[in-house]
Amino acid sequence: MAKKILTPQLGWLNKREMAASLGISVQAFAAWGVEPVARIGRETFFTTRDVMLNRDEHKAARSKRADEVLGEGGSSLDLARELLIREQHEGQALKNAEMRRELAPVGVIQWALGRVASQLSAQLDSLVPRLKHSAPFLTAANLEQVTREVVKAKNACARIQVDLDEYRRDSVRG
Repeated sequence: MAKKILTPQLGWLNKREMAASLGISVQAFAAWGVEPVARIGRETFFTTRDVMLNRDEHKAARSKRADEVLGEGGSSLDLARELLIREQHEGQALKNAEMRRELAPVGVIQWALGRVASQLSAQLDSLVPRLKHSAPFLTAANLEQVTREVVKAKNACARIQVDLDEYRRDSVRG
């Protein structure tokens, strides 16, 4: 029997031509795993129909995996919508609480604490001179001890920080 010699048919594209028609690299096309329609020598040929079927199977497999992850009765789009609605609801609730002055942004709290600490520090700075003026009977040693305590208090004011984790722990206890 004579060997039948294959020749490329109309509509068959080799790997390079098919990748170029899809706008992807040859390596990316090879990774898709499309079954060739024929091999002639070192060339492999594909039809657009086979490529489309491969992509449909790939899409169906991805959708099935997503459904398995999401569980029954939900698609990734439904989950994304649900998450978006939940986030919008929480965001609006926070805005409403802020408008009712039940909540304040952390930046505002830090600013307010900084102002209080600086005012307290200024008051502490003037304490020793006022004591000297109003109580002349105090000795230099007494005033030095008061000065040390004032410095400790000022340092404590400077170290004030907003620690939300500590606040949450304290609010749960109390």
